[in-house]
This record gives sequence, C-alpha cells and structure tokens, in this order.
Amino acid sequence: MAEALVKGVGIGKNVVSGKVSICVSPEDYHAKVHRGDIVVVPGLDDEFVSFVANHAAAIITEEGGLTSAGAIVAITLKLTVVVGAEGAISTLKDGQIVTVDPRTGFIYEGSAE
Repeated sequence: MAEALVKGVGIGKNVVSGKVSICVSPEDYHAKVHRGDIVVVPGLDDEFVSFVANHAAAIITEEGGLTSAGAIVAITLKLTVVVGAEGAISTLKDGQIVTVDPRTGFIYEGSAE
C-alpha cells in the first residue's frame, strides 16, 4: 500500500474501504452519513456511536485513545475504528475513497478491494 494519509490507534480486525463523510456536529450524522461510509469525527460520544454503529463501515476520530468511552463502546460493538488520528478532518475530504486498516491504525487513499 501507499503511504498512510492519517495515522492513529486501530480498533477491530476488518480492513474496510469506503467514502469519507466528515461530521463535526450531531446534525451532520443524520444529514450526511450513508450506509457503508467511513465517518470522520472529532471524537466519539454515545449519540454518535449508537447512530453510526448501524451505518458506518468504519469510524475515524481525531481525539481519544483505547481507553476512551467511545472506543470501549466501539470494541463492544465490534466496529472498525481508528482513534487519535490527529489532522483527519483537515486531511481527508468528503466523498474521498479511503481504506481503514485497524490492525495498523493507518488510513490510505483509495480502495483495498
């Protein structure tokens, strides 16, 4: 694979690819997120996780770590997540196709499929 666009701490086992949907407010979740999206957020909160768990292929957060409340919920729900990916919101773009590798915590341009 090419060089990672963004790096963080990965949670999960499944490498997934999809379209980026950047959400900076709860209103964005409902307006922008479609099934199979790679959702990029500042941090995880309960409202977000409960909504996105049934929609997103993966979640990328700029904040948090393995022991954050959102990360623990993500682990429980067996979601593919990368936390602590500083600069993800400014680096990734809405509609961009990326691959999330939770084994390494790297996000790559394009689809791995």
